Amino acid sequence: MAKKAEEKEAEEKDPKAGLKSKTIIQTPFKLEMIWSPKKPVVKKPKHKVKRKLPTLHLPKLPSRHEIVNEGPYPIEQRLAALAAHAYYLWGDSKFLVELAGGTQSELLARNVERFAKAADTAARSMAQAAHIPMSKAPPNLPLEVSALP
Repeated sequence: MAKKAEEKEAEEKDPKAGLKSKTIIQTPFKLEMIWSPKKPVVKKPKHKVKRKLPTLHLPKLPSRHEIVNEGPYPIEQRLAALAAHAYYLWGDSKFLVELAGGTQSELLARNVERFAKAADTAARSMAQAAHIPMSKAPPNLPLEVSALP
């Protein structure tokens, strides 16, 4: 406590007491100096903002386990649910590619997205070959999963 009080008194008497000087230019007619504090000013590190991932609001489709356990009948409903699952899988994989952009795992994410797109294309062609009615509005899913119950 006494030491701090002495330092304050010294600062009041001499305003340059807590400063150090650095001479920049010295000529016979001019003297330029920079005064800086003796103790370095410690800056706190900046807080990095963590990006929150948006929540996904997916439709309520039966899970894969429910589809397997219920059996294949009625077959049209099962094929429609499969096509819808493939479509939403592709959408999730596109989101995965967006998240992985610029990282080491971007190539893997792109491979997953291509595989999911191939599954969606195959599911759509399967639904068309089975003559399952499709909706006219995007995303053109089967009416079994697009219509209200």
